[in-house]
Amino acid sequence: MSFEPIVPAFEDCAYVIGMSSSNQYAPYLAVYLQSIIDHARKENYYDIVVFETDMSTENKKRIQALASAPNFSIRFYNLHNTFEENLYISASYFAKQCYYRLALGEVFKKYKKAVFTDIDLAAVSDIFELFKIDMQGKSIAACEEILWHADTRQGKRQHGFYIDDYLDKIGCSGVYYNTGVVVADIAKFNEKASFRKLLQIAQENKFINLEQDVLNKVFNNSFYTLPPCYNFEVINGVFEG
Repeated sequence: MSFEPIVPAFEDCAYVIGMSSSNQYAPYLAVYLQSIIDHARKENYYDIVVFETDMSTENKKRIQALASAPNFSIRFYNLHNTFEENLYISASYFAKQCYYRLALGEVFKKYKKAVFTDIDLAAVSDIFELFKIDMQGKSIAACEEILWHADTRQGKRQHGFYIDDYLDKIGCSGVYYNTGVVVADIAKFNEKASFRKLLQIAQENKFINLEQDVLNKVFNNSFYTLPPCYNFEVINGVFEG
C-alpha cells in the first residue's frame, strides 16, 4: 500500500504545508487558509496540499481561488479508500480525516520538510516561520498537550481510562504532544516509521486521540518541543474525574 508522492509546486521550495478536510468542513478550511494568506510574506512560497476523499468540485474551485498570489498554490490530494476500514473513532467530535495525517511522510517524500496542521485553527503570524525552526536533529516537532501535562492529568480520567495508565498502556512516557500542528523532517520521519507501519498501528488499536496517539507512541521521546504559542489551545473541561 503506497501513495504517489506529490511533486513540489515551486521549483525553489522544498517545503509543504499539509492539512486534511472533509467536504463538510470546507468553510472552516477556507477561513483557516485565508488566515494563512493574510499573514504571508511575498518572499516565501506557500505550497499547500489538502488531503481529502469527498471534497466537491465546486468547493475545490472556491478554495483554490483563494490562492491568487503568484507565491501561493493550493492543491487537493485524494487518499481514496485507504482509511475506510478498521480505524477506531473514539468520539463524535473526531472523524476519519484525523488519520490522514499519517500519510504525510509517504505523500511528501519529494520535500525536505512539511508542516501539517488541523484546520480548526487561525494563523496569527506567518506559518512559514515554522520551517525555520532548528529541530536539533529530531524527525518531528510539536507542542506539548497542555491538557495531558504530567501535573494536569494526575488522577484524571478520559474515555473511562486514567490517563497515566492509558499512556503506560500505549507505551508513551515523558511528554505527551498535541499533533494539531507538527513539523516533520521528511527523511527522518520516514526512517523512523513508514506509512504502512503507522497505519497498521492505528488499525490494531483503539486510541483515544486517534492518530495523535499513534504518533506519540511511535515517536515517543523523539519529539522536538515547539513553544506553546505555535498551537495555542482554548480548552473546556473534558475530564471525567
